[in-house]
Amino acid sequence: MPTTNGYVGGVTTVRHPPNAFSNTSAHASASSEYEVNTVLNSFHTGGIHALLADGGVRFISDNIDMFTLRKLAVRDDGQVIGEF
Repeated sequence: MPTTNGYVGGVTTVRHPPNAFSNTSAHASASSEYEVNTVLNSFHTGGIHALLADGGVRFISDNIDMFTLRKLAVRDDGQVIGEF
């Protein structure tokens, strides 16, 4: 049975910068831009800590370029990402 609750799938797509405002209202509609995306967030001021696939942990700024953030979220594409 389909559901409109995007959190059930446990999938995050990168559509918003880290710590973006999210709609946590119990009455959020399915058309809410945040409802089907788990926003990457933390209680750290200015960004998030992220575990990378090589086992490294990096602090990712709230101001990271969205193209770079999306490239970080893609696995096994063979692309080299410079400093971020």
